[in-house]
Amino acid sequence: MQRMQAAILRQTFDRGDGLSRYGCDASDTRSHRCAIDQHRTRATLAFAAAILASGEFEIVAQHPKEHTVGIEFDPIVLLIDDQFHALILRLLVGQVTGLPIERRITKTTMDPVAPLNIALTYANDQHTDGAGAQLQRIYGIYAISRFLKLPYVHSPIKRIDYQGLTALENNSTFADAESQYNRIFDIPSDVELPEEHIVHEMRYAGRELIRQLQRTAQSTGEFHLVRILYPYPITDQDPEMYRHVPAISPFPRRSSESFRLAIHVRRGEHIALSSDRMLPNSYYVSCALRFTELFEKLQIPFISELYTELPSKAFVVTPQHHGIAGRIARSVLVDPRMSRIQDFDAIPNLVRYINGDPIETLARMATADGLIISRSSYSYVAAILNATGIVVYHPFWHSPLSDWLVSNESGIVSDTDLTERLKSWKQSRTNRM
Repeated sequence: MQRMQAAILRQTFDRGDGLSRYGCDASDTRSHRCAIDQHRTRATLAFAAAILASGEFEIVAQHPKEHTVGIEFDPIVLLIDDQFHALILRLLVGQVTGLPIERRITKTTMDPVAPLNIALTYANDQHTDGAGAQLQRIYGIYAISRFLKLPYVHSPIKRIDYQGLTALENNSTFADAESQYNRIFDIPSDVELPEEHIVHEMRYAGRELIRQLQRTAQSTGEFHLVRILYPYPITDQDPEMYRHVPAISPFPRRSSESFRLAIHVRRGEHIALSSDRMLPNSYYVSCALRFTELFEKLQIPFISELYTELPSKAFVVTPQHHGIAGRIARSVLVDPRMSRIQDFDAIPNLVRYINGDPIETLARMATADGLIISRSSYSYVAAILNATGIVVYHPFWHSPLSDWLVSNESGIVSDTDLTERLKSWKQSRTNRM
């Protein structure tokens, strides 16, 4: 196979998917020389393409033969990004702890007059870290396609290189992890990928570059597929485009009699890394107690739900361990006592979900009435899927949506804003009765 060197903007990664400086953007593509690689192919991606017919999607399986120019990327440091993964990876069908999970075929929200000779998709073979990080990229690219009114073509997760604390403790992976996620997070494509098309590899999404490719596609009449790895130069600049995501959530929301407050405490491999991404237990406790004080004041029944991971025993993590990828210089001892899980005893009506199924955990957080998130892609995905919940966000490298409550270092949010949101929840519950 003929090889060509892709022109890649080299960037330092700040905490996984958090980029200290974006590779390209509409405002500075020239100064950053954000390059994309182009090659012709005959249906290079093997995925289930969806055909738009009468406003609905029908899934059509494809197994195309690849005829393409190989792309050779320079090695870069790929840090494992955020997710909450736990004990067992299994397909969740039907009822899961009272929360149904279903695969939905959703009508398109794309502008019906959008040009159909260009589409956006996820470059699913370039950074195969954790499921949370990859789902955030997939949903980000989907959101960009809606924002720019361009078709979306779904590329499922190809490989999950970090599968949670249990995998880290066992120093092994779950063989069917990818299939479990892909069967739940199967987003319908807008168009069927034609056999003849031109592929563009875009490491960092650039709005102006995409528009340029759109104009090229319109002028030549050829189909252009843009494979994006990181959507964040666009989505972090305008996170409101994530409003398109709940419409394709696999987790239908159900009303509850009591307010469900979900608390996601991100730990995992960061215990071994001594990562500054980990917020202290006191942050979550302080934030949760402010909720519960207002619950009592407003006479709102509630349940507090803690989602986190704990090792089953003390064990040693080496630089060669699953999910570590040489990010520590020497072996590190991980002990359950390091998590100080007893700190959370101060939270009233607390139910602990420790080392729970990761997809079930995501479903519960994405449908909670309130969600305290970590500095985590897994948390972020739950938050963008949760269209109506009260989300408490601690600042980190991905931008919040406009209605999220931004906390300080101590877990304190605006009393006025939180009180009004809780009053609104109570009123809506009263109206349903």
